[in-house]
Amino acid sequence: MKNPHTRVLFRIIFGLLLITLLVSVYTFVLQTNYSKAAVDEAVTRNEQCADAIHTLVSNKFTKEDFETITSKKDMDTERYAELQQQLNELRSLNSTRYLYTAKRDDDGKLIYLIDGLDLDAEDFAYPGTYIEDEMIPYIEAALSGEITYSQKIVDTTWGHIFTACYPVLAADGSGEILGALCMEMDMESTYSYMESSNKKAIETAAVAVVVFFALGIIVYIYLRKQKQNEADQQQRLERAVSAADEANKAKSTFLFNMSHDIRTPMNAILGFTELAAKDTQTSEQTKDYLKKIQISGKKMLSIIDNVLELSRIESGKVILEETAVAAGSIFDACLVMVEPEIQKKNLKLTVSKEIIYPYAYVDTTRITEIILNLISNSIKYTHEGGSIHCAIRQSEDAREG
Repeated sequence: MKNPHTRVLFRIIFGLLLITLLVSVYTFVLQTNYSKAAVDEAVTRNEQCADAIHTLVSNKFTKEDFETITSKKDMDTERYAELQQQLNELRSLNSTRYLYTAKRDDDGKLIYLIDGLDLDAEDFAYPGTYIEDEMIPYIEAALSGEITYSQKIVDTTWGHIFTACYPVLAADGSGEILGALCMEMDMESTYSYMESSNKKAIETAAVAVVVFFALGIIVYIYLRKQKQNEADQQQRLERAVSAADEANKAKSTFLFNMSHDIRTPMNAILGFTELAAKDTQTSEQTKDYLKKIQISGKKMLSIIDNVLELSRIESGKVILEETAVAAGSIFDACLVMVEPEIQKKNLKLTVSKEIIYPYAYVDTTRITEIILNLISNSIKYTHEGGSIHCAIRQSEDAREG
């Protein structure tokens, strides 16, 4: 991800993903803790209520009550009716669903004795009715002398309940356990609320996970597409660079071949010009023209040599070839080459020279290019019949340079 915009977008999306995940986890944990707290509070409240009921009725039972009330026919006794009414009244005062006493029969099985439900209730238990299996562990603990509270919500045949069982001791202080006093309190509303809360928490977490993965897939697809685009762009750039290199090589090859091709006839021209100048029958004016052709031809050869060094120029390895020449001679040669253009536009050319040292070290080819460019521009931008003044001046410190 070299693109800075891509990095910024990735950070934003990653931040949103992280925030979504953290909020979801926080919501789930908070909801779970809240549900647990609600259940714990309900259990604590039921424990306190059960203890209060036990305190009220624990001293109302006698040893005779647990020995004489054992079967359905014992319900006709005045004592059963009295105790059943008391348990029924206590049960009706609060959220207690069941309030009853229990013991072992002669066969060692756990049975109900006095049930605090209404006598006409559908699930009323008559004396001698066997205890349901899910309640047996609590009553067994009570008959062994322990006060037992259910440590979790018990799912029974009638729904979710909280159970508390207490041992009923003999009033004579002997510590004899006569039976058990048990109560079961309705926890269905609390359980339903907890189940609903947990369901919402799970749904929230599930939605967050789906959103998280969806955003993750979107980010992955986007980044993959972005990477592919960058790869395509890189390939296009590489192809463009390769094409430019090929074009540059072709240009260099063309210039190299062209320079060699031009150099051969140019040498021939200079050779024939030299031969013509040596001919005794050639007039002085013609010799002057031939001399000027030689000067221009040599300068042309110099320029051709410079073209042959194009590869050096392109690689940044330009080498100055300094040679000692007569001061002003290069300038004079350049004037010879532009003389036809000056005459064509009927221009007046004046030259002034201030030469202190007769020789100078210069790169003839490049100085020639500079002087020709300056004079050619002067001729080009001077109106017909105008005048051009050229000056050469050496400074006092030229020797040091």
